Amino acid sequence: MNTVVPLNKLDTLINYRFLLNDTFRHNEGIQLEFKKSFHTNQYQKYRETICAFLNSYGGHMIFGVLNDCTIKGFKLTNTEKDNILLFVDSLHCILKKENGEQIHNDTIKVHTEEIAKDIYIIIISCYNEPNTKYQFLSGESWERLHASNKRINMGKLYSAIDVNKIKIKMDNKIKEEVNNTIIFVGNILEKKYAKEIELQKNKYILHAQKINMIIILSYLFIIVIFYYKILNIFF
Repeated sequence: MNTVVPLNKLDTLINYRFLLNDTFRHNEGIQLEFKKSFHTNQYQKYRETICAFLNSYGGHMIFGVLNDCTIKGFKLTNTEKDNILLFVDSLHCILKKENGEQIHNDTIKVHTEEIAKDIYIIIISCYNEPNTKYQFLSGESWERLHASNKRINMGKLYSAIDVNKIKIKMDNKIKEEVNNTIIFVGNILEKKYAKEIELQKNKYILHAQKINMIIILSYLFIIVIFYYKILNIFF
């Protein structure tokens, strides 16, 4: 089914009563992907298809339909149902819009339909936004071809926590570089002006010594004058 259906009519592809051993009315294509059953060891493949649908025209991944369009369904326990729901929920943590924004809750939906006793059809539906690209935090992304997925390269996205960690790391690095620069410049200035500083220091010391000598000589002069007057009084 390679004819593209508008997003607002995407659900017409699955607006259908699934009957065991019946033939599904559409073939696999750009908006449809069939899987015999749901396997936890195939999570990565499922993620790729979901991302590819979102980066193209939206689409449905139907579990329980064979490649020849035969509706077989598959057995599913309550625990396995929960695992499918948890799988879809996990996509909201690792799949983002290309600008880093969270995807909406209704971007990826799950529908479960029992077609016989404990036999189910699972449909994961993907509804994209116009002019929006989607990718995983790792930078991995896919787009849909006729009935397969093509990997495309996009830059790595960072969560708010990652961005904060990077900011702190950069701030610390800048502080370290500034401190190192200050020390480096200080060492250069110290070496450059060390001789001049030493000369100024010696100059001030010599000047202080001269002042001290003048003070001492002044005291001696006063003492000599004092004794001279005393001698004149008695002799």
